[in-house]
Amino acid sequence: MKNLRLKLSLFVLFIIIISFLPNILDALNGNNSQKTIPIKQEQESITIKETDYTKGKVVFDRIKDTVCEKLNLCWITQKHKSDGKRILKKEFPTTWGNKSVLLIPKNEWIAISDKEQQDLGAYLKHIGIDSIIVGKVKPAEYSDGSINPNRNIITVDETVWGSSN
Repeated sequence: MKNLRLKLSLFVLFIIIISFLPNILDALNGNNSQKTIPIKQEQESITIKETDYTKGKVVFDRIKDTVCEKLNLCWITQKHKSDGKRILKKEFPTTWGNKSVLLIPKNEWIAISDKEQQDLGAYLKHIGIDSIIVGKVKPAEYSDGSINPNRNIITVDETVWGSSN
């Protein structure tokens, strides 16, 4: 019985030594708990750098709904038919001068707060939009001088955010 107790005690001691062996080796090598601090700092810095674009997307979607659905201004020529008629498609944002831009009525830009403009700008930058251009809404005028009162266009007047060239 004494022999069994001795074996059991040695076994328990062996388990304890094995479980603390990594800590003992780290202490002998001078590596205390310093390894966990940089990892936590690195994780915190990653969390700080992540930006939430939700508010900017909400502003973008609201403007898109107004410009494309309510004002019906997102139509562009996709191609021409053989009889000269145009085939249109909706596009928002659009391309202007080989850049991806948001083309909106000036009053839509003025209607959003400074904070919303900043949130929108951060979101647009995130999705690769170069600038916001504002203009006036007016009835569509064709090359022959006729006016279509049922369709509006937007003029390209001023870059209010992003690069203008």
